[in-house]
Amino acid sequence: MCGFFGCIHNGNLNFQTKEFENISNLINHRGPDDHGFYYYKKNDLNFKFSHKRLSIQDLSTEGKQPMFSYKKNYIILFNGEIYNHLKIRESLNKNYKINWRGSSDTETLINFSEHNSIMNIVNELKGMFSYVILDIKRNRIYLARDIAGEKPLYLSIKENYLSFSSDINTIINIPTFNKEISFNSLNYFLKLNYIPSPNTIFKNIYKIPPASILEIDLNIFKFKNLAYFNDLLKLPGIKLIKYWSLSNTKHNNLNNKSKLTELEDVLTNSVESQLISDAPLGAFLSGGIDSSLIVSIASKLKKNIDTFTIGYNFDDYDESKQAERIAKHLNTNHTTHICTKKDVLEKIPFLNDAFTEPFADTSQIPTMLVSQIASSKVKVALSGDGGDELFCGYNRYIITNKIKNLLYFMPFSLRIKLINLLELFPEKLLKFILARITNQNIDKKLQIYLNKIKQIKNNYDLYDQFITEWSSNEGILNLRYNNTDYYKLHFSENEDANLVQNMMNTDFVTYLPDDILCKVDRASMYYSLETRAPYLDKNVIKFAKNLNIKDKINNKENKVLLRKLLSKYLPDHLIEKKKKGFGIPIGSWLKKDLKDFTHDSLSDKKLNNHGLLNNKIVKKNLNEHMMGYKDNTNKLWSIIQFNNWYEKFY
Repeated sequence: MCGFFGCIHNGNLNFQTKEFENISNLINHRGPDDHGFYYYKKNDLNFKFSHKRLSIQDLSTEGKQPMFSYKKNYIILFNGEIYNHLKIRESLNKNYKINWRGSSDTETLINFSEHNSIMNIVNELKGMFSYVILDIKRNRIYLARDIAGEKPLYLSIKENYLSFSSDINTIINIPTFNKEISFNSLNYFLKLNYIPSPNTIFKNIYKIPPASILEIDLNIFKFKNLAYFNDLLKLPGIKLIKYWSLSNTKHNNLNNKSKLTELEDVLTNSVESQLISDAPLGAFLSGGIDSSLIVSIASKLKKNIDTFTIGYNFDDYDESKQAERIAKHLNTNHTTHICTKKDVLEKIPFLNDAFTEPFADTSQIPTMLVSQIASSKVKVALSGDGGDELFCGYNRYIITNKIKNLLYFMPFSLRIKLINLLELFPEKLLKFILARITNQNIDKKLQIYLNKIKQIKNNYDLYDQFITEWSSNEGILNLRYNNTDYYKLHFSENEDANLVQNMMNTDFVTYLPDDILCKVDRASMYYSLETRAPYLDKNVIKFAKNLNIKDKINNKENKVLLRKLLSKYLPDHLIEKKKKGFGIPIGSWLKKDLKDFTHDSLSDKKLNNHGLLNNKIVKKNLNEHMMGYKDNTNKLWSIIQFNNWYEKFY
């Protein structure tokens, strides 16, 4: 697990070596154990590569990067872990005589490149990764990212350079870079609370999409100032290769095994492969289904594993007591930290240092806190990420499964009339009815639910209402932007006979990489902690994708098959009955404990710094929240995060 920064530029860019090294130090937190640089010049091009290493496999200097292949034809910058690298190395040894310097997966990967095409390589890898490989002889460069998007990879191309990095913060400090905000990306951010790939907040920086390889032939490539990722793909010498697709994932027959047995096999194999480490390893344990199952399997394979939990003094959010009981049953070495207002206030100033782009998932705070606590004892932590998207964990799936038939039972026009009639009912009665249907506390969300239902005309509208915070018709932006619906494209691409499964597929390729995995990577790496997600193993994904929807959700519960497997490891009273999520009571804190911070972050002064948002609409939503009329937590948090991000980076 590491961080890297590279720049290939022509003579028109005055980018001195010392300045390049100073900029690379901005990502020291991603790799504090070692660093390396490589420079060379070919024709008019200057090549500058920097790597920051977090030593996990092969703690010696033999794992140092940038690293050459044994024939000196390739050089690599690598971030991640290849869990099957020892098997790959064994296969290489059968066919080639390689004088190995050390035991790192980086060395395995770069020497694998000497004898295989880029497509063969990525299809063989099991792990999480982003890497850049330079083919020195052919003068080509390859940028690759893992199938789920666990590891970040940014790219920028302008009139005099090509740059790539694990963090946007390095690229924006390149001389001549113009920090021009993408209005389309800002619109996405306000809608989703994060910015989806391949977009970033800046016009001239892009995220390489998950499961993709970008090939650049430097012999014919021409530097050019571009605003959009699609423009990049039209340049000569550029090729984007999608090497894996969730929709094309096929699963073999069960071979007379039960689904439960096969699930246990694929998860056990995944956890076992991800326990490989030359550094101390532990796991996050929230008390929920996903992490409890991962820790249960890990405890079977490794005794006295370290586990970590964040708790709260609020029953609606706290799962720490449940996690402690599970830890005791599994005999793990457990640490619980109760998150307080003081913790939140201490973490908020560092959010933009960690994320470097606007990001407004409120669970970023406890994720940073649990990462900080875990990093004091271990260098690697297993997590339960991916379980929700693969096995039907989110509340929106549960609600959809309950109301989809009810919504489409009557014509849209008749439904609107019915809702208008229901709005005349006493509020307490309506809240009671909706709470029974959705299984959620809707104390301050009654009107929000009713308004959302009014917008639903088809399957996509239903999904869109779940993921949208600021809708385009609210007029929050003071600017013009392209109103392309990013999610609708993916939703149609993942068209499935079952609506809930289609929602899960769409979340896997959008929400998972750009919110969940982004959150975990940035929060953990800020404290130099590597996280691993066993649910995102290729075989686990393949198995889950081809399960019947009834194995994931029924009228009574979600994660049906996961719960059955977990019951083999834990007694029934230790298995989560109702999902609480990894959130914090930020909504109530904004009104009370963080009131001064909230008003300062949403002040006219901060809004006028950029002038991009409608102050009156912001104030209206703030007043509604403070007076208790509506729960506008997510809306306000997105504006707070953007205002504070803008103040820091401008």
